[in-house]
Amino acid sequence: MIRAVMKKLGQLSLGEWDRHELRRTVQTHTIPVYEIELPNSDGLKILWQVDYGFSIRSDSLTQLVKIWAVTANRKQIREILENLLIVHQVYTSKHLCVVQQENEDNVILPMTFEDEEETESPENGLHNSLMDDDRLLGVHKMLVTNKFVPLSRNLYKSLALGGFNFTFQVSKKEYEIINNPTSAIIIGRSGTGKTTCVIFRQIASYLNRRLCKTSSNDKTFNIRQIFITLSPNLCHRVKEYFNRLRESAMLAGKKISMTQFYEYKRKKEEEEVLDGIDSMFEEGNEEDDIPNSFHELADHHFPLFITYDKFSKMLQETYGIKSITKQRNLDAENIDSYDKENFYQKSSSIKTTNFVDYKVFQRRYWHRLNCDFDCELVYAEFSIIKGSNPEVDFLSREDYKSISIKKYPVFSYDRDRIYDLFEKYEAEKARNGHYDSIDRTLAILRLAKKKALGGPHIHEVYIDECQDNQIVDLTLILKVFDRVNNIFLAGDIAQCIARGSSFRFEDLYALMYNWERTRVKINHSNVDINPKRFELDINYRSHNGILKLASSIIDLIWHFFPNSIDRLSREHSKVCGPQPVFYDEFQKDDLLDREGSELDDDHTLRRVDGDENPFIEFGADQVIIVRDNKAKMQVEKLINKAGLVMTVFETKGMEFNDVLLYNFFTDSPACRKWRVILSALNENSKGIQTFSHERHYILSSEFKNLYVAVTRARQRLWICDENIEYSMPIRKYWKRLDIIKTEQSKGGILSNFAKKSESYEWNQRGKNFFEQRQYEQAIFCFDKSGNEERRKLANAYNLQQIAKDSINDSDDDTIITNFNDAIKAFKECSRPGQAALCYQYIGMYKEAGDVYVEHNMFESAARSYLKANLWHKACEYFEKAKKYDDAALAYKDGFLKDSLFYEIAIKFMLKYKQKISKKAYCNIAHHIKIYYHATAISYGKFEEAVEVYKKLINNYEDIKEILEFLLYICRINILNEIMVSITDSSTLQHYLSKMNELIAKMESQLIRKSDKWNDLMEEYNLYTAYLDKDINKTYECIQYFRSRKKLATEFYAVNIWLQILLQLSEIQIKNRHRERLHYLLWMCELALPFIKNIVDKKRDSQIEKNFEDIFCIKEANDPQKKQIPFSNPLLHVHEYVGEAMNNQRIYSVNNVHLRISQCLASRIFELIWDANKKGRDIPDISSQICYKFTSCERPNCLDHHVITTPSILHKRLELAFLQYTVMLKLDVLYRHRLLKEEQSKEVRRLQRWWAESLVKFHIRYQSPQISCPEVTCIVLSSLSDCTRKEFIKIARKIWL
Repeated sequence: MIRAVMKKLGQLSLGEWDRHELRRTVQTHTIPVYEIELPNSDGLKILWQVDYGFSIRSDSLTQLVKIWAVTANRKQIREILENLLIVHQVYTSKHLCVVQQENEDNVILPMTFEDEEETESPENGLHNSLMDDDRLLGVHKMLVTNKFVPLSRNLYKSLALGGFNFTFQVSKKEYEIINNPTSAIIIGRSGTGKTTCVIFRQIASYLNRRLCKTSSNDKTFNIRQIFITLSPNLCHRVKEYFNRLRESAMLAGKKISMTQFYEYKRKKEEEEVLDGIDSMFEEGNEEDDIPNSFHELADHHFPLFITYDKFSKMLQETYGIKSITKQRNLDAENIDSYDKENFYQKSSSIKTTNFVDYKVFQRRYWHRLNCDFDCELVYAEFSIIKGSNPEVDFLSREDYKSISIKKYPVFSYDRDRIYDLFEKYEAEKARNGHYDSIDRTLAILRLAKKKALGGPHIHEVYIDECQDNQIVDLTLILKVFDRVNNIFLAGDIAQCIARGSSFRFEDLYALMYNWERTRVKINHSNVDINPKRFELDINYRSHNGILKLASSIIDLIWHFFPNSIDRLSREHSKVCGPQPVFYDEFQKDDLLDREGSELDDDHTLRRVDGDENPFIEFGADQVIIVRDNKAKMQVEKLINKAGLVMTVFETKGMEFNDVLLYNFFTDSPACRKWRVILSALNENSKGIQTFSHERHYILSSEFKNLYVAVTRARQRLWICDENIEYSMPIRKYWKRLDIIKTEQSKGGILSNFAKKSESYEWNQRGKNFFEQRQYEQAIFCFDKSGNEERRKLANAYNLQQIAKDSINDSDDDTIITNFNDAIKAFKECSRPGQAALCYQYIGMYKEAGDVYVEHNMFESAARSYLKANLWHKACEYFEKAKKYDDAALAYKDGFLKDSLFYEIAIKFMLKYKQKISKKAYCNIAHHIKIYYHATAISYGKFEEAVEVYKKLINNYEDIKEILEFLLYICRINILNEIMVSITDSSTLQHYLSKMNELIAKMESQLIRKSDKWNDLMEEYNLYTAYLDKDINKTYECIQYFRSRKKLATEFYAVNIWLQILLQLSEIQIKNRHRERLHYLLWMCELALPFIKNIVDKKRDSQIEKNFEDIFCIKEANDPQKKQIPFSNPLLHVHEYVGEAMNNQRIYSVNNVHLRISQCLASRIFELIWDANKKGRDIPDISSQICYKFTSCERPNCLDHHVITTPSILHKRLELAFLQYTVMLKLDVLYRHRLLKEEQSKEVRRLQRWWAESLVKFHIRYQSPQISCPEVTCIVLSSLSDCTRKEFIKIARKIWL
């Protein structure tokens, strides 16, 4: 059937109308209308005419064929033809002329025109008097509401494959917007097609770029687009529409065989059966697959459709903002006297929000400000103080008071009081740790000014309903996207009643101009930096009857508050419609038919005139709009379940065929101030008020509310108001303009208003409310439609909303009860995710996890168990969900609670080693190693730790880690053997053999050896040299570590050399005595600065750190504490005992440092004492030269038998002074009382002995053969000042 229809349409497009008999005339009033009957199609007909309009193909006005219907319904055809008689009346005479066809070789070719006029101006065309309202609305639907799609092969192909959404015919101005290549601002009233232009522009750019190939690599170029808006519902609807347009376009571009075509159709039909139920957009669905950081975005996430709230959260994560801090210094005068009454204190289990939106402000803060202003207006005014100037956190009092009264008229004469309230609010908010949207934006903006966004490059940004944002929000968007190709913004200031907004397009245009001027240019240098500004003035929602009324309200805003709103051209529709009706002398009882209806016992509006349906029932496309919730409750009580009743704010973004505006002026806070409207009529009547900003500022917001209320109507508008005094001025104003119809108020207004709807209409309206998150109205509509399943779901969400709201002003019991009600409702609706979410709000994370498990939602269950600190369960269900990285991280979280997790985690890591990401594996392995390392240090479980290290080896770095750990163990063993003589070489041998295995395995794979690797190998060589008693290899290690400035290992090497020496033969020890003395001095050079530093309390942190590393000391949680590892030699130092904590040998820093000093002092004393003993047996330094020299034959002669030369004398004296210098090093230990009592007694004795030996055997002149004063002077002059002075001091005592 589609093929047959498309064939006929193709023939029409070729202009061969007579050849194919396509022009059977069915109506010839002013413009002919033709009919084509398809054969063998049960009477299917195509109704068409020649028309003209803008063509995107020729970019001009041209003749075109317009298909009005493809149908077999005779009644529908008859109604269309009747309406077309009226539609054609709005065409101009020139229009009637140009639609005449021209013949050329029996082919009809379209004419093109330069004239832009399409239809006659409605003011001069159709009038209400020519027809009844219903007929007029039908014509409006045909001419304005209907959308026409250009015919093409792609359209046919896409239709055949199941595509149902296509870009429709647009006006010339809309086409210009869609094809604009630069940044632009689109301004238009509600219903002028702003969002359509944004979507069409986005899909056109997307498809054009996607079809292009990049010249460099011949790959498809993916353009990255982001769409941002404040409303989750609008964001969802735009995304869905974009995806449907994209799908239809992609289907048209497919190249497939007939076999593939039939297979595609079959799968498409199966999907439609499975997805047969029209699903609804529920809370939380919009962000399921979107990462929380721009750094995590990939090409498949684009085009990205997000709310501004999600955008802000992504920026927080991207910039690493963990909490929003407010960096402002408020003038806190009188804050201390401010009421400090606490809010309800929530238990720690209840999930509270720190974010303050209008609802939280109203429930938690407003009553505490204690003022008589309107809450919404004050909240909006705060945004002027804080969100109107992006360069500062908030305006100073002086700056706020000096801003334009005409630009911001509300509270223009109460600004001091408003600023006082602002300071109180900000102070209380800061005290509670709360933040609002502007706080969040400013915190992100501060970082964005310092740091680029990063992540994938974004090409285009689209922002819809931008008037609902603050200027500071848009400043942030422009800042983070300063390298995009262009930004498109669309909005309408007249419907800007979002609580907390002070938006003006004039400010936005200036902001965008500066942005274009200063940002980094990514195009050519001659790019026009002026953003385009487009105005849309044709309204596709309402007819002129409604639009004239709306425009008159805009005129009043311009008249009284000229700078508070952007001046735009008047909006209009292509046809007129029913004028709004204003009821004179209206009374509340007039809503009811005094004779034909009554309220029954349950307050249901009932007819009593014998109608088949005794109840008055409004339609799904009808609404009664009231000022506030109080009025809403009164009307609902009056009509009960007869129809929808909503406040002005609730209707924003909604559309209805019929609107009854009830007591708008009666309930207005402006009261008699409405009378100032009469001054706009230029009447000189007595008693007319003179306008002043001080008295009439309230009307600035009232006019906007009125505008929003009247523009909710698509077709009919009734205005009923009891207070004649308040409503008379506007009624008189409208009457003067002849844009309303006044009727005397009688009974039965609701009966005339009511228009019953079918069940599917109520269902669709309920869905709209549900997706707008207006759950009370959704419940009402689903109740009307009989859709019990959806009514229950809406009720569950409504209970959840009640529970969330109660967090702000209720006690714990009430909050928990409310959430339990919602949980029960969600379970009945099979919404386990929402039920679990409610459990989480009240801290019942285990119960939330159980709900998820019951419905096999394992990942969500695991995350809930994680929050409940049920680590075993969390890991189990992450594993079931195949989220191995998360499971591994859950084990890490459990480490702090249960040491058994380490063993389980190791098994898990080894089991899923190939499935865990490298980053996660290394992260968890690192924490496991830290634990086993710490356990080894605390409890000596070194072998267990080494085995764990070996199991977790995954790369080169892991091998280095285990080698470092093994060397750490070796150091402790070396310290024990050398410092406190606890000898167990088998342990050292064991760990070095493990190292040898790893080194052999690793070195064969190393291409290049790093300095770090060489350091490890050299330390390994040092310890093997110790075991082998290889003093020469040890010497090489000493030189290496000294050259590398590795003090810790240099100290080990020197210490080991001295220790190995003690294990050599007596002859070897004697032969190396000079080297020994040098190494002793070297060791003292390394150790004594630390001892002096600690005892003298000079606190050189680098010296302290070096010796903490030497003795393997570990950090503790307390910076004033240190941990001494298991089996460390310091634990054997008894002179200074400290308190051990948690059996982990944690001591104060001073304690540890003193222990190190004592241990060093003991080791140094022992080495020097032994050098003293061995030195006394060496004749070179401890004996005089025998007078017989080498010819002495006395068997027991202890003198030094040597042939004297100046060189020999020099060596003897130099060695003796070296010995003496070493002995003097004991002074430091002696003076600082680091030696044992018996050791201290020996210090002066042995120093005196060596001093006397120097004088007696080397310095005192004895004879020319064995003494040389010149050598003595040379050696003495080479001594350090300290050593020389100390020696001379002692020598004098001896001689004198």
